[in-house]
Amino acid sequence: MVSAWLNIYILPCFLFVSATANMEVDGLADELHRQKEECRQQREELAILGSKLQYAESQINKVSNVV
Repeated sequence: MVSAWLNIYILPCFLFVSATANMEVDGLADELHRQKEECRQQREELAILGSKLQYAESQINKVSNVV
C-alpha cells in the first residue's frame, strides 16, 4: 500500500520538482553564458578604446612638441 501511495503521489511531485530545478539550472547557465559573452565584448571594446587613447595622446604630444 505504501509503495502505491509513493508511486501515485510522491513520485510525480518529485519528478515535477526535479524538472523545474533542471529548467532553473538551464536558465542560470544560459544567463551566465550571456554575461560571460557580454564581459568578453566589453574587454575587447576597452582594449580598442585604450589603443585609440594612446594614439590620440601620441598625436597630442607630437603637436605639443612642434609648437
